[in-house]
Amino acid sequence: MNDFSINRVALLVQKNIYENYKNYLKGLLIYFGLMVVGSLIYRILSNLSVIGFIDKIFIISFLTLGVIFAGMSFSNLRTKEKGISYLSLPSTALEKLLAELIVTIFIFFIVYILMFYVYNYAMIAFSLIKDPSIKPVLIDPFSRHNFSPGYIILINLQSTMLVGALYFNKRPLIYTFLFLVIFSLILFANAYLINNYINYYFDIKYSSFGNRIENGKNFYDVYLDKNFYKDLDIPCYTILKNVFEYFIKYVYAPVLWVVAYFKLKEKQV
Repeated sequence: MNDFSINRVALLVQKNIYENYKNYLKGLLIYFGLMVVGSLIYRILSNLSVIGFIDKIFIISFLTLGVIFAGMSFSNLRTKEKGISYLSLPSTALEKLLAELIVTIFIFFIVYILMFYVYNYAMIAFSLIKDPSIKPVLIDPFSRHNFSPGYIILINLQSTMLVGALYFNKRPLIYTFLFLVIFSLILFANAYLINNYINYYFDIKYSSFGNRIENGKNFYDVYLDKNFYKDLDIPCYTILKNVFEYFIKYVYAPVLWVVAYFKLKEKQV
């Protein structure tokens, strides 16, 4: 089967939700309950309102739940019998992958936003009961200033978990998390080495990165010796920074989707 059908994608999404909705709801309700109970305990013990921490709670919960949710992807592949049945469905690897992406990223996003609005209103109501003078704060999760980096990080993490779910049949969440830790350590180690090399090359004793931007160039405040201080344009820093940001924002997740597609296609053969 090589033709693509949006109807089959929709049917796969429906199948996924129908087979797993109890686990999804159970997980969301448990986490929602923990958020509410934890916030109330904090409010009672500290006598401080959680309203000022709503934005932090949002992003931490968003990332945590999103990663766990993505770790549940391709649950039918956990056992041999269900795996054979799932892979034998009359649909292409691309359709199966799109169905998982829709559930993991888009449907999760919608459900979580609704859940968080309920939580936000509940905390506002509780805080107003305790202290009517408190100014209600309703977090706007669509504010680019507040949460845009969080959305990018989450999609990247979810995409990693999606690939991990295909490569690790047993405990994919744990093994993929360990892979992320090792990968992050390697990445930071390389960044540290590159930074030290550039500092050595320019004879920089101390640097404060991204201090000033003029005409698209990053200028860095540096000490070239104990007494001399000046602005320095280091093009390689700017290039590396821009390449890394572009890769994280626009390349990382799509590359993982391609990897997931070919791995799923390999399993279907």
